[in-house]
Amino acid sequence: MGESNLDNSNGEAIVKRTAVLAGLVLVGAVCLAAGGSPAASKPAQRERAKVAGYTCSMHPQIRLLKAGNCPICMMELIPVLDPEPVKKEQKVSVPKGGLK
Repeated sequence: MGESNLDNSNGEAIVKRTAVLAGLVLVGAVCLAAGGSPAASKPAQRERAKVAGYTCSMHPQIRLLKAGNCPICMMELIPVLDPEPVKKEQKVSVPKGGLK
């Protein structure tokens, strides 16, 4: 009787390991399939679109012609890909101590 319980628990452990391994492989395959296609198309879309200027994701009123940092929060500016290009940079004044 002792041997049959030992064989049964060993068999269950093998089944559990196999199920976990199969699940990990499946999750990895789904992640690769989902992540691979959109990422490959984004650079091609960016190349076709013209950068009209740069803006801050936290302060959309900031519109500059060149890449750099936001004068308010110092975050990196992101490209603006809209049909209306930035024609004139805006002057922004920020207090010496920054915004609080």
